[in-house]
Amino acid sequence: MGADRPGSEPHVEEEETKLLPSLRKSADTKELERLGRAFQQRRAEELTALGSPTEPTRAELYEQARRTEVPGRSQMGKEELAQALQEGKS
Repeated sequence: MGADRPGSEPHVEEEETKLLPSLRKSADTKELERLGRAFQQRRAEELTALGSPTEPTRAELYEQARRTEVPGRSQMGKEELAQALQEGKS
């Protein structure tokens, strides 16, 4: 959604450097998983309403890469993250 639009990078950076780390510290694993599922469901609903495919955003790919400890992820673009995650599965 917003991470793919030009000019949205400061917003994404703020989420990744301030909001998400603070949320990780204040919520337990069960709550984080619940929030993640709710976000994914809402995002899919919005994309469906727009007629867009449910392709993951760079921020979502980055989060998956962070969880799987992909090296160099902070310097990767969306396509590079997707490729690194795919290579990690094989």
